Amino acid sequence: MINFRASVKFDDEKIASIIAGSIEIENRGYVNTKLAGDMLEIFFESKDYGNFLHTFNDLFSSISLALNVVGGKRDD
Repeated sequence: MINFRASVKFDDEKIASIIAGSIEIENRGYVNTKLAGDMLEIFFESKDYGNFLHTFNDLFSSISLALNVVGGKRDD
């Protein structure tokens, strides 16, 4: 089992909330999130590396698309 956990900081709480909503729509049942102000905590588990890579790619594609729509950026 592969466990993934990340904390992603956004420009403000509103953008973090929008991103959390977009992740929920696209990844319901696969990815769990917890919103903490402008930080979004992301969790998921995968049975194997192929599944992990698919979920990871889908997750960050969703984040990237949502950021482009709202005009925000992620702090590096």
